Amino acid sequence: MALVKCPDCETKISDKAVNCPKCGRPGPFPVENELGRQILLIMMITCVIIFILFQCFSCVSDHYKWKEEKERVAKLTPEQRAAEIKANEEKRDAEERRKQEEIQKRENELKAREEKAKHKNQNVNENMIILCKGYVSNRLKDPDSAKWEDVFVGKSAVCGSVNSKNSFGGYSGFQSFICGGENAIFFEDDFAAGEFVKSWNKFCR
Repeated sequence: MALVKCPDCETKISDKAVNCPKCGRPGPFPVENELGRQILLIMMITCVIIFILFQCFSCVSDHYKWKEEKERVAKLTPEQRAAEIKANEEKRDAEERRKQEEIQKRENELKAREEKAKHKNQNVNENMIILCKGYVSNRLKDPDSAKWEDVFVGKSAVCGSVNSKNSFGGYSGFQSFICGGENAIFFEDDFAAGEFVKSWNKFCR
């Protein structure tokens, strides 16, 4: 038989009691695992002690290293000290140069990747413009007479202006166009007033 605490009123009672004599809580009443708690407490204390000992050892080790270095430097001649200082400075300078070269190397690699991506995008845009000029020309009365102005790749289409000869052989004037593919070509004259501007802002801007 062991004494335990009632979970409700914390009165110490027998673990064999049918109910708590103070608050009436029915049993059974769990027995606290005192051994497990003691083991956990010992482990925590042991970890703290090990940590403190490790810190003390590190401090003592650093102290002896500093003392040995101080004694070593004291034994050096002025010429040896000057040579050691110079060697340390050269070592630091070499390390600094190595870091700067590494930074420069990374910057050059990043710049090269950006240039490559830019060149690739430029080629893609040029190809899209060439294709769309062909698609737009096929819709003109005189494709060979086409003159282009401000052609660019917008958000989701190739946009610009084109002027070409009409059925009478005269140029009809520049008109804006939107090209989203071979079967998605829209001219300014195809829209009602103001509607083309909405499409232009949506696909070109």
